Order: sequence, then C-alpha cells, then structure tokens
Amino acid sequence: MITWKIINLTPNTIPPLSKVIIECEWQCTYKTDSVFRICHGKVKLPYDHLTEESMISFDLLEETTVIEWVKSILGQETVDAIEDMQNGGLDVEEVDLTDSDTDWPYMWNGDPRQYDEWGNEIPV
Repeated sequence: MITWKIINLTPNTIPPLSKVIIECEWQCTYKTDSVFRICHGKVKLPYDHLTEESMISFDLLEETTVIEWVKSILGQETVDAIEDMQNGGLDVEEVDLTDSDTDWPYMWNGDPRQYDEWGNEIPV
C-alpha cells in the first residue's frame, strides 16, 4: 500500500500573516512482507497569493490538505511516477525487510507505541 506522509513544515511570518507554511518535507512509502520502499522530498509552497481570509490557520491545518498541496506542486505525472513504487518508482530507496539484524521502527511492525528520535517511548 502506498502511504503519503508530511514529515516537516517550515512556517514563517509574512506580514501581516504569521505561521505561513513556506516549505514542506514529505515522504511516500510502499511496504510488503519482504520490502520497504521510500521516496521523499521537499517542496516550496507558494504564499504570495494568501490573504487573511484565504489562509488556513496553522492550528487548523490537516495533513491531508498539505499532501494535496504537495501533489499539486509535484504535478500528476511526477506523483504517478512516485506512486509506481511497486515497480521501482521514481528516486526510490529500498530496504530488504528480510534482514533479521534490522531494528524496525514501530510503525512498520504494528507496534502502536510511539518513540522519539532517541528511542524513548512517548506516553500517549
């Protein structure tokens, strides 16, 4: 299954607007029982057209909305190439899941717990 995720948002103040998202890091993943493929990148988001009325508040912003923005900026042809991960895809990194020495992140093995970047469990 192909999964899109937003990794990081870069906000900035563009008077009179605050917390305007100017950059977005994204990743797209594909996982089977034997392979994990990932493609990631960063896009600059256009903001010169924003007004106080048209801007979505940072606190109300949803990941699905930002993913739509990313896909729109990338263009349908690039999105299709990325989502063709099961056949190799575009700029795809591949990890062999059969490697028994690999320490898999919780989201790959179904573990519902969440961890910070140092491996400490985050209380939910």
